[in-house]
Amino acid sequence: MEATARKKAAADLTKGPVAKTLIMFSLPFMVSTLLQTLYSTVDTIVVGQFLGKEGLAGVSNGSQIMQMIYMLCIGFANAGQVLIAQYTGAKLKEKVQHVIGTLFFFTIAISLGIGVICLVFAGTRHTARSLRIRKIIHHDMRWRSSRNRIL
Repeated sequence: MEATARKKAAADLTKGPVAKTLIMFSLPFMVSTLLQTLYSTVDTIVVGQFLGKEGLAGVSNGSQIMQMIYMLCIGFANAGQVLIAQYTGAKLKEKVQHVIGTLFFFTIAISLGIGVICLVFAGTRHTARSLRIRKIIHHDMRWRSSRNRIL
């Protein structure tokens, strides 16, 4: 009975109609991207309404940092999927578990590292210098530093 439950839990993507299987597999990714886009849109509208163009510029810079982190994590996840698929095909369950654990640890470590870097440099002269290079007006700098600290 336990073996039957495990087989039902792990869907075999190599069997059945291709279109339906692809849609069902990609649906969570599409919903995730849609929610991220909606969040960014609402964030832009709210900040634009209450904080003006200076706040909107800060959100734009913060969004670039978040996009970099997101793409970095997606890149590692895609690379890991290749290894997981190869080990799953070779029926090497221990290696699959090892790759999943390594990917999870690596993603958390990178996220924490980027977070620490943002906290260290938020509000420092390095942040101010980079903002001046981007030709951002002076009174916008303080708001951006606090936005980077939040991220």
